[in-house]
Amino acid sequence: MFSLAAYTIKVKQLHKRGHDYCDLSEFGDKKFDIEDFLTDFFGSRLESYLTLPNSRMMRIATLLDITPSRTWAGFIETGDYGYTSDLFDTAANVVSYHRKAPEAEMIPFFFMLSVPANASMGILLLQRFKQFGIKSHLVPELKRAFEKTYSGFGLEIERLVPKTFIDNVLKDGVLKALRFINYELPSDLADTAKTLGIKPVVSSAELIIHARREHSLPMPKAVESVFKRTKNVIDIVELPSFEYSTVKLEMEVGNRRRTINLSSIENMGGNFDITEEISVGPNGHPRPDSIFKVTGEYLVDLLAGVKISVDQPKLKRKN
Repeated sequence: MFSLAAYTIKVKQLHKRGHDYCDLSEFGDKKFDIEDFLTDFFGSRLESYLTLPNSRMMRIATLLDITPSRTWAGFIETGDYGYTSDLFDTAANVVSYHRKAPEAEMIPFFFMLSVPANASMGILLLQRFKQFGIKSHLVPELKRAFEKTYSGFGLEIERLVPKTFIDNVLKDGVLKALRFINYELPSDLADTAKTLGIKPVVSSAELIIHARREHSLPMPKAVESVFKRTKNVIDIVELPSFEYSTVKLEMEVGNRRRTINLSSIENMGGNFDITEEISVGPNGHPRPDSIFKVTGEYLVDLLAGVKISVDQPKLKRKN
């Protein structure tokens, strides 16, 4: 349900051939620093409703006060307008509101951006909610404003494929658990859930193989075959008493846990699923402290994967 889309952010000289990128903290004859641009971009638009092309709206709702420097994080609300719709109250079983064409439903999304000094690449992480995201709202506005500010220079914001990240997790991490998951309850478990009176609210069943304390599991050859795409996930092993839909690896990298869903391996250009790593508030959206911590960990790990070291983002304490 909740995921992170990762992008690289680079500065390039327009109309110049090749793939040479500028130092983010010192580009152009006047030694411009992208930090100045981003500080002004987010600060000047804070809490303002911006009308974008194609009947879209965007508002930078919250900017968090964080460390280290050259890092920004907060919530951006986006929505579309130009059409009518009915809002249906599932509790009362009635249509509760008729949305008008000029109205936009503003949904909050978390973002985090880091542009390390003396580096030619930064990382932008954008939260997604189901099939919804904010890239098409935020990125064109960033590029337009940057080119307007710095004549002859442009921003290149490209998708960062998770494959490299997953490869690093597999290389540097250890396997702590194998989780076989079935999103449709087998008949015997369905009967058990019915007897216990919990069937209506059960979403899945899992069979988990844990390593003993202070130990790890060897990586099964069948799992390696999934990564090589010579074997399907559901063919990893036959479990006579339990049918499964997917398998997830619980990896430990340093002091952090990382979950790899093997079903997503076929689409390595996908997003990082963080649904099980965050907590959700009563409004149905990620709790700010929870998604801030998880996104910061991914940011540090992604930059480390390209040999760029940054401190873990932290919220500044209020006096």
